[in-house]
Amino acid sequence: MVQEYKLHKLNFDAELNLILVHPFPFDASIYLDVLRSSEPLPFNILVPDLYGFGRSDPYRSTISDLSPYSEIVLDILKKNQTSTNVLGGCSMGGYVSLDVTSKHPDLIEGLLLIDSQSSDDSLEKKKQRISDALSLERLSSTTRDTLDIYKEQKFVKDFVTGLANAVLSEGHNKEQFTYVTELMYKQKIKGIADALRGMAGRRDTTDLIKSFKSKILIIHGVQDKIIPIEKMNKLLDLNPNLKLEKIKDSGHLPMVENPHDFNKVILSFMDSFIKVS
Repeated sequence: MVQEYKLHKLNFDAELNLILVHPFPFDASIYLDVLRSSEPLPFNILVPDLYGFGRSDPYRSTISDLSPYSEIVLDILKKNQTSTNVLGGCSMGGYVSLDVTSKHPDLIEGLLLIDSQSSDDSLEKKKQRISDALSLERLSSTTRDTLDIYKEQKFVKDFVTGLANAVLSEGHNKEQFTYVTELMYKQKIKGIADALRGMAGRRDTTDLIKSFKSKILIIHGVQDKIIPIEKMNKLLDLNPNLKLEKIKDSGHLPMVENPHDFNKVILSFMDSFIKVS
């Protein structure tokens, strides 16, 4: 049985679902803050809080790969059946989306990868993630503690500030920096540590990129420091169904730095499924 999680739904009674998985170490609000619409949309938006983030409790067992997060997506697909499902996510959310689709390609009609990648971590990166997870776990033995309780500790300060500067472009403003740091501080320590271990244990899914028969859209910030856009350009030759949309004035989180262009690209991609349905 799948452990309980919080699912946020913008339901417009459409036969087309967009399931979005949030990036690390944030929660569903990073999408909902920019995708909420006063006008009905021709598709439903479903965004879960992964275990230990937002309003979802941490996972009750050990996490060593992305499987627990993939189970959330599969549960959403099972309980919210429509004729067409588009699955996507930013950064870690993209890793989860690729993991789900590699195991159940028949359930997904479209893939949306936002500042993400199909390759697994280098050995050095894996070691760094595990080291950070251990440092976080030493802070607290409870599952409910959030980062903000320890925000005056040097490791936490450095972790949050360093990550904020990494995910934002060089041209980010003070409001954007404050938004991402405050959102990070709200997250549960165990959730962050678990996610670090899950990402370290993920597998390479490049073969899925090559073999996926339906549409793949890559949305990527031109100024992404974590996954340089040059890496995305190399993927274009792997699959004729793949399209790359570059978001200007944006780093690793285009929904934060350039929400106008981000929304425009999302709506256009979803519209392509409406036309053929």
